[in-house]
Amino acid sequence: MPADTKRTRAGRAGKKRTPTGRAGKKRTRAQRADKHVCYERAVQAPEADVDFINRSFRRLRERAPRVLREDFCGTAALCAKWVSHHRENRAYGIDLDEKTLNWGIQTHLVPLGKRAAGVTLIRQDVRAPVNFKADAIVAFNFSYCVFKDRATLRGYLESARKG
Repeated sequence: MPADTKRTRAGRAGKKRTPTGRAGKKRTRAQRADKHVCYERAVQAPEADVDFINRSFRRLRERAPRVLREDFCGTAALCAKWVSHHRENRAYGIDLDEKTLNWGIQTHLVPLGKRAAGVTLIRQDVRAPVNFKADAIVAFNFSYCVFKDRATLRGYLESARKG
């Protein structure tokens, strides 16, 4: 029997199967990795972010923040953590990427059960007007670096301030 074959359950010789299911085409660990999981592990710390937002807001406003707006929310991990932190908390997450938002819904919101109703995800440009006000607006992970010139960044910051 050739070295690249192995016996199947039925006892017949066949090509080795790889993680892709195709003979001879082995995928690397990086190719098999979920990009959303890697992103979250590399750059996010939702629990620490919730603590930071609460601590900073209380210091400035002498009350607890209840409504969070997360611009460039991606997988909505922070939004989910925010609403699970206190029963009165609400979160709005804004992002352009529908696939990433959908991944976040399945991974972070569905497991919240009824508390998921406290999160509203909006697929739009963060510079577009919104019809709600937030206690705190955050844009973590330097996502705002997509605004390459001063006028565009200023426009975003002015839009965020209105919220």
